[in-house]
Amino acid sequence: MKRLISITIILIISLSGGIILAGCGKEKSKPEVTNPIEIFISIDYPKKAKTPDMENFKFKVEKKSNVLEATELYASMSEIPLLVDTTSNTITSINKIANNDTKYNKKATWQFKVNGKLIQGTPDSKRLHDGDSIEWIYMK
Repeated sequence: MKRLISITIILIISLSGGIILAGCGKEKSKPEVTNPIEIFISIDYPKKAKTPDMENFKFKVEKKSNVLEATELYASMSEIPLLVDTTSNTITSINKIANNDTKYNKKATWQFKVNGKLIQGTPDSKRLHDGDSIEWIYMK
């Protein structure tokens, strides 16, 4: 009886280990875009940040995406830290540069333009269309 219990425990441990190892080392899959539109995104960092601006990066998002969704997708793909206040649906930090950061400008926040026009609403309220351009700017 002890031998049967020992064999059962060894089989369970072996099977569990195999299941755990089977999931390790797999490359992260990129989000699949089934109804794509092409857009452009730019990030204008404050000069004091000494981070090069990112200009007109072209990528695909899902049709009917909004600015917030597109920005989150871009940040995820590019491994750029992005903080979003989910209660107000606003971006509070891009690439570790936070709104009202005293190192850069204590009165500046991340604001965005779509096709060159400054948008006053939240980024989740602005829908995107094929060929649109998003620009994030750190400004008063």
